[in-house]
Amino acid sequence: MGQRNLELSVERALAVAMHLVKGGVPEERIVIRGFGASKPIAPEPASPSNRRVEILIAFENDASNHGW
Repeated sequence: MGQRNLELSVERALAVAMHLVKGGVPEERIVIRGFGASKPIAPEPASPSNRRVEILIAFENDASNHGW
């Protein structure tokens, strides 16, 4: 189940990133990372709060220095 949660996390983040690109954000500024169950914010693993997307939009095409 853990691997599938990670895959779903990445898929969600990619979907949001593609929406941002369609809205005009340059793709090279977007950094996505799926965490799956590794970084929950709610105490219950199945909580909808844990199915979130975290995306970094870097300034001036500097996605390499994102600190994740």
